[in-house]
Amino acid sequence: MGQKVNPHGLRVGVIKDWDSKWYADADFSDNLVEDYNIRKFIKKRLYSAGISKIEIERASDRVKIYIYTAKPGVVIGKGGADIEKLKADVQKLTDKKLVVDIKEVKRPDNDAQLVAENIAQQLENRISFRRAMKRSVQSAMRQGAEGVRINCGGRLGGGQAYQICPSKAEKYAKANFAEIKKRLPQLSGPYFVDVMSIIAMRKCDHPSHPITRRENCQYYRSILHLTQENFGLSMSEGSRDWAIDRLDRAFLIFGKTKNTLAFCDEHIPFFQMVYHGIILYNNGRCHVNAMAGSVGYLENIRWGGLPLVYFHHLFNPEWVGAAGWANDLRFDSPEKLAKDVAVIKQMSNDAQALRSTQQAFLDDYIDYNENLSETVYSNGVHVWVNRGGKAEKTSDGRSVAPYSFLIQ
Repeated sequence: MGQKVNPHGLRVGVIKDWDSKWYADADFSDNLVEDYNIRKFIKKRLYSAGISKIEIERASDRVKIYIYTAKPGVVIGKGGADIEKLKADVQKLTDKKLVVDIKEVKRPDNDAQLVAENIAQQLENRISFRRAMKRSVQSAMRQGAEGVRINCGGRLGGGQAYQICPSKAEKYAKANFAEIKKRLPQLSGPYFVDVMSIIAMRKCDHPSHPITRRENCQYYRSILHLTQENFGLSMSEGSRDWAIDRLDRAFLIFGKTKNTLAFCDEHIPFFQMVYHGIILYNNGRCHVNAMAGSVGYLENIRWGGLPLVYFHHLFNPEWVGAAGWANDLRFDSPEKLAKDVAVIKQMSNDAQALRSTQQAFLDDYIDYNENLSETVYSNGVHVWVNRGGKAEKTSDGRSVAPYSFLIQ
């Protein structure tokens, strides 16, 4: 991983000075911890005062603290009352005589620490990160800065994501599912996205409701069972074993994706061999929104899945090009509407043709070449899938058209 060096250390003696100015042999570790605690306490206590940095000097029986602040009046207080109270509280952290000196930061808009904290506060107040960064750059340049560079990272622009504790989620389900069904009687089979059986089980360490990973499974199983009781069906992304007997349909079964060929020579549909006929499913993410006749669509049929397509009444143009979204049925023009209706009709016809396979077990699976495969079901149904651009012959002489499938 290489050697990591604090950038402040590289600049000491060039454009920066030491933040702690003292020397010690036997008491070095004690002084270091004491400095850390003093800085942490002052920074937390005076955060609203815009503390740029805190320098600490030590003598044999004295500790002198320099506080650089953009708002010295906030630190000192009326008649010096606040600074005296601060001295008394900081004195509890050291057994030496304490001296506190307040230094004013004349141009806070040009102080990197204060600029960063100001942007952070704006983000906490739900100000747009672009707006906050632009304001800070403009202010710094007006104050004479020769250049400014700001990096903001994390979930910005409304990308917050939270996962509720499963114990709380179960309480919500018990308290509200019946009422939701009463208000929305047409709702049948809620579909859980990015939660439940697609995520790894986690423990919760909150002291008021701690749970283990095993208990997490039990709470989620209970929620899926409540879903079945209230809405008739339960559907979720993912295919973890603990959820199978509580699901009617699973989406995005882990399996072949466009990236996994780099790690293996051949894909064996183990999940499908075990669970086909027990649960309805569609295969991995590359098959979502795969249009009828495409390779991804045929891959799904090859492994016993049903078509899955997301479509939108309103469509955000920024989604085009994102993984999977570009193929969504979005009805954003009369021409697109006519085309997508034809696609849906074709998928519906294919689903009806494959209906006889969904309640049967997957008995055998054969790859004849890179394009032609055969799937055999326990009720005697055979499905040949041709994923290539030319017609293929089955072992008994049947012809399978390019990019299509054949059912016997």
